[in-house]
Amino acid sequence: MLHTSRKSGHLSNRRLLERLLRTGDPFRAGLFALPTSVRCLLAVGVTLLALWVRYLLLPWLGPYNAYHTLWAALVFSAWYLGVGPSIVTVIVGILGVWYWFIPPVRSFSLLAERSRYDLAGMCTFGLLAAVLIVLGHQSRRTRAKLRKSEFRFRRLVDANIIPIVSANMQEITEANDAFLNMIGYTREELKSGSIDWIKMTPPGDLEKDARAIEELKEKGHCTPYEKQYVLRDGSRVSFLIGAAMLSLSPLEWLCFVVDLRDLKRVEAELRRTHAELEQKVAQRTHELAETIHNLQSEMQTRRTTEQQLRELSARLLRLQDEERRRLARDLHDSTGQTLTALKLTAASLHRFVAGIPEASKLVGDLNARADEALQEIRSMSHLLHPPLLDEVGFASAARWYVEGFAKRSGIRSNLDLASVPQLSKEEELVFFRVLQESLTNVLKHSGSDAVDIRLTCDGRNGVLSIKDYGKGIASEKLRVFRETGVGVGVGLGGMKQRLRELGGHLKLESERTGTCVIATLPLPQAANRAANKSVNYDVS
Repeated sequence: MLHTSRKSGHLSNRRLLERLLRTGDPFRAGLFALPTSVRCLLAVGVTLLALWVRYLLLPWLGPYNAYHTLWAALVFSAWYLGVGPSIVTVIVGILGVWYWFIPPVRSFSLLAERSRYDLAGMCTFGLLAAVLIVLGHQSRRTRAKLRKSEFRFRRLVDANIIPIVSANMQEITEANDAFLNMIGYTREELKSGSIDWIKMTPPGDLEKDARAIEELKEKGHCTPYEKQYVLRDGSRVSFLIGAAMLSLSPLEWLCFVVDLRDLKRVEAELRRTHAELEQKVAQRTHELAETIHNLQSEMQTRRTTEQQLRELSARLLRLQDEERRRLARDLHDSTGQTLTALKLTAASLHRFVAGIPEASKLVGDLNARADEALQEIRSMSHLLHPPLLDEVGFASAARWYVEGFAKRSGIRSNLDLASVPQLSKEEELVFFRVLQESLTNVLKHSGSDAVDIRLTCDGRNGVLSIKDYGKGIASEKLRVFRETGVGVGVGLGGMKQRLRELGGHLKLESERTGTCVIATLPLPQAANRAANKSVNYDVS
């Protein structure tokens, strides 16, 4: 531990010595480089010298106030030797005055002859000496810190990390090489006083300097601001300047200067890049707007084309219905009448050939064939356009058609007219065509042995559903039909188009257990009331 203490003391003395050498006081540095014991002996010698000088002055000063020369020794010890040697000076000085100057002299005895005044003088000297030692120590530490701070600041200035300059109202008084190199002047020109910051400042920036000086006087520092300097070559360069006041009278300040040329160059590059980017964005936006406009035009053209196709399809469907109605009427009126006339002729012929067995048989066969043709013509006419649809409505026409379908196909058909809505002629025709096409698909494709037909009304829509129990539709075909309306034959597409023309829609559901076609048509407000009767037909 003793070794550690000595090592710490040596390090402390070494640091103090380095500090004194940096602050420019080699004499003090040399004294503090001595060991403490040597400095104490030196303090004893200085004190004895002061006592000897005071002894020589006895003829003139007498034995009183014997501390005159001791003050000089004490100041020397406190300033150059340290606290310990100063205490040694005080102790040796008091003992010396006691021994040589206070009666009885050359004695340390405490006799009554030693007056209280002399003892009070020694105590006063001791107290004042203690105060002087403390003040000297504090002053020494303060000045050391100040010199250390000055040394660090000088190192910062001389390191030329950033341009630093000191100035007053007339000129630049001090500047480091970084500032001089930046503005293009030499140190000789600085020393000669030829660098005038007012002349270097453009007239437009003098107002900024005036506001900064007022802020310096008011706050002791100014907010960094941007200004320009006219360099020696005549060029103007932007700088960022911040300052702190050194003294108020006369006004002097210290400021740092940051060259903004690189920053301005980067800002200009950024502005140029931003402008190019804005131009490219505007160009791309214009191209995108043109593309969107073209797409909108194409979409409008497509919508117009689709509308025209829908109108054409609707017209074709209407023409088809009209043609079916005309063919049905022609078959019924013209061909039917012709066959009826043929039957009448055969009957007349049968009376003439009644006596001829073979001829009579041929006439009978002819009459039977005419009956079959007449029945087929009547059935074909009704299938093309059932007269019941125009005469008594959808319910009777559907009942007639389902009964005929069951007889022709052998498929058990269940017709449920739970709530028959009031339908217009066009709506009845559309529902009937959906029923026709759906039952035709059941017969041709499903393989089902039963089918359920149901017509309902929910108050706002009439809903016709045809469900079979066959093999269903392939999932891929069903997906294509739901997305595009095609892919499962022309009949379903035609049904969908018929319903769309009247504001309705067609829904197709299919599983492995069968397929269900659901046709929905919106009903007029006046026709939202359903019929009171519920009719169910099971046709086998």
